[in-house]
Amino acid sequence: MARKKRVFTAEECAFITREYGRTPSSQIAQKLGRRQSAISGKAHALGLGPLCLQRRFTPEEDALIRQDYAAFVPMDEIANKLGRSVSSVNNKIYRGMGSRRDSTIMRRVSCVPEHLKELAGKIPVDEWQAKYHSWQSAKCAEIDARENLTRREKMAAKQAAGMSLQAIGKQYSITRGRVHQILNYDSKSKIGALTEGNLEQYSLSAISALAERVVAALVPR
Repeated sequence: MARKKRVFTAEECAFITREYGRTPSSQIAQKLGRRQSAISGKAHALGLGPLCLQRRFTPEEDALIRQDYAAFVPMDEIANKLGRSVSSVNNKIYRGMGSRRDSTIMRRVSCVPEHLKELAGKIPVDEWQAKYHSWQSAKCAEIDARENLTRREKMAAKQAAGMSLQAIGKQYSITRGRVHQILNYDSKSKIGALTEGNLEQYSLSAISALAERVVAALVPR
């Protein structure tokens, strides 16, 4: 004789609705004296969706994320403040809040001075970019005026100031690829010396540091 199916009570449904997504389904099942599969099935029937075992974000955390994200604070710094993973913060921003940062500012904000970092997200994007270009022009003029720097060193300093390889090449009437070759010639020439049997002249730390530079140089920025 088939067992009679046990119907969920209104109190049990309310409990599942409240706890599902916050408490593991195994614990909910134990609390209600039911099988875990029955809890999952009922949750689906109630339209609760897939189980999410992550700790829910509090209103205070939401406010902090919105504030820091708008100010272009790096994702890993936001995650560290909250004691959460970068992926969970990313999911909260893109899926839960639907926010998007301006990609142009994102590419440039890491290399600008503090006063420009503080303005990111607080003034219109066009106004921020105008201030950025003004700062970059002044910085590049300062670099060009330094007579003690070689052409390669000036290119490297301009790249550190956020100037693209294409923009640097335009200044010197050369291609983006040629700029990349010039900027990485020093590392490649040194690694070539290492392959000529001179390893005994270098410490292990120096070889490791040089190898890291060469690997990083393989991908143009």
